[in-house]
Amino acid sequence: MIASFSELHRQGVAHSIEVWNQSGELAGGMYGLAIGQCFFGESMFSLETNASKVLMVHLAHQLQEWDYRIMDCQVESRHLLTMGARTISRSEFLSILRACVDRKPNQRDWKIRWQWSGPEA
Repeated sequence: MIASFSELHRQGVAHSIEVWNQSGELAGGMYGLAIGQCFFGESMFSLETNASKVLMVHLAHQLQEWDYRIMDCQVESRHLLTMGARTISRSEFLSILRACVDRKPNQRDWKIRWQWSGPEA
């Protein structure tokens, strides 16, 4: 897995998104695959309260700005539903994939920074 994702990262497909607190410590993060106009979230973690929520909200807005059509969260959870995720049928999912995996997003650089002041944010 590590070798595969490292190679996908070198190819510009696999991405790690981190949330750092003001003290410079890792607060949370996720990794996933960007293929065409689709982002497939693979795994997420949170070391501080609300860090993954902050990450998801900012990432969703950034992906929308870059013209991505879907962020696949894979598994429905209460946590994701509170942030606007919704379950779609398999046929709708496949239709989105057929339409979007070969289209290029309007994306410039994955190396962006967001400020986060902590759990109370």
